[in-house]
Amino acid sequence: MLFRSGDRVVLFSDGFSESAEDETWAADAVQRLGRVHSKDLAGVLASAAAALGPQADDITVMDIRAI
Repeated sequence: MLFRSGDRVVLFSDGFSESAEDETWAADAVQRLGRVHSKDLAGVLASAAAALGPQADDITVMDIRAI
């Protein structure tokens, strides 16, 4: 896979996707919040997951962008 300027890859741990009962919320949150938060997406996503309540696992999010 060749990345071009502006391309983005968002990686997250199972603790992130399992922070809500419905695990599909993670992909939806990445798409929805990714449109609004171009520079601080990883922090925004991690905060959104943590705000869902007490967590049983770590929450890890990485936002990798080609410049």
